[in-house]
Amino acid sequence: MTDLVLTLKPQLLHNPDLDLRYAIPDILASRSHGNIQGAGFDYEEQEDGAAALLTIFLCVSDLPAALSIISAVLYSETVLENQLAPAAALYLQEGAQLTLLNLGDEKTWTL
Repeated sequence: MTDLVLTLKPQLLHNPDLDLRYAIPDILASRSHGNIQGAGFDYEEQEDGAAALLTIFLCVSDLPAALSIISAVLYSETVLENQLAPAAALYLQEGAQLTLLNLGDEKTWTL
């Protein structure tokens, strides 16, 4: 299993509904037929004093397939009245280390 961390900046969301912490993992699990599973959530204070980041932990069994589905949801779907991409960052978690994944022009993720 591979661990991913999805963060959302609430100040960049149209409707920063806390139900996103449940809705996003549920949508990803459904779209991926179980490849992507929610593994909890947290709130992280931001250094600039802005509202806390919503942090969603995900476990995936097939990383390339999961990244394709996550991209589609972030960039193409509205979730609880929100376009997620402008507020989102996706990280690969290996132990305590987080590596930011970047979505390239071809809508493919790179380290």
